[in-house]
This record gives sequence, structure tokens and C-alpha cells, in this order.
Amino acid sequence: MTEYWFRYGVTEVFVDISDEVRVEKLSTAYSNVKYDYSVISKIFDEVAEEKSIAIIFDYASNREVGLLKSLIAEVEARGFEKNKLKLLTSSWRINSKILEEELGKVLKHYRGCIVYPWSEDKIEYSGVMVSRSIVDSQVRIYLSSILPHGVIGYPSIGDSLRLSGWVRNGLLKDNDYWLKLRDELNLMGICIVGDSVYSGYLYE
Repeated sequence: MTEYWFRYGVTEVFVDISDEVRVEKLSTAYSNVKYDYSVISKIFDEVAEEKSIAIIFDYASNREVGLLKSLIAEVEARGFEKNKLKLLTSSWRINSKILEEELGKVLKHYRGCIVYPWSEDKIEYSGVMVSRSIVDSQVRIYLSSILPHGVIGYPSIGDSLRLSGWVRNGLLKDNDYWLKLRDELNLMGICIVGDSVYSGYLYE
């Protein structure tokens, strides 16, 4: 038996494969994501400087960390006040301690802006219990990658918000409830799909 290790989030898992099975090493790294910086820039074109911003960062892999840095750089370049920025960081794919350690290094200058789903209250919003920082913010930007999961396949954004702990209502499993919440929150999104980056309002 040969032991193979596979990257999963920021950790690794292994599987034993019989030597009778012919295998070939294809790649050990994610492909590089290339994107036009205007994708990041234009999402702020409609945002007034005085508005409060919540970046809802669902950590699925290291690929979207670069996008997060670009978002923060755009916030700084446009002169937004730091105290109006919330970095809502979570990941239902990895251990919370690993998440805190990894992003604590990357976001060390913004530690005062970081909010975790387990660290704040939920309040009722449109019949769903939602984290206060999401409700209180005027601009809400969701950032993640579309990656498959071994059990649930390709999770929706509603699934990710629920599994991460930003919302606490089983009704969100119902697509009609999710569509209503999504529209009322007026969520914008930046998502990595394959090697491409897409942005816009989530209802588009």
C-alpha cells in the first residue's frame, strides 16, 4: 500500500492506495487565478465612502486570500474609514483554530476588524437569525470559491452561510427563504470559479 496525501483547505488528508492500482501524479497545487483588477475596483463604484462595509469571507482555499487582500487594498485606496470595515471570516471546511491562525497572519493589521460567526449575537432579520454585523452593515460583499465538497457536492452560498454559522435557521435550506433573504440583504459577490473570477450582485 502507498500512502498519498492530498491538500484540503490549509491542512492535508491521506488515503492508502493499493500498489496494484495504477496512479499518476497530476498536480499538487491549485492553478493560479488570473483576474483583471477592475473586477475588484468596479464593485466599489456604487459604494459611498461613508457607508459601512462587511466583507463576508468564506475561506475555502488559499486562492481567495489574494482576492481578499485586493479588496482591502481597494478599500484603503478609496479612503474608506477603517472603523467602518468588518471582515467576517469563517470556514465550515476547516477547524476554527486553524482559520484564526492562518488569517491572523494575513490580516494582522486588521485584527480589530475581524469578526467570527461564533463571537457575536444573531438577530432576527426577515424571519431568519442573522449575525448582527451582516444586518448592521450597509454594504455586504460575499467572497469565496466555488469548490466541491465530498458529501454535499457544490454548496450554494446559502448553504455556506448556514454551515459557517452566519445564519441560524433551518428554513434557509428552503430555496424560497434563501432567495428572499439574499434579495433583502442586497448581497454583492466575488467568486472564483475554476480559473476565473466573477463579481456582481448575487441576484444577477
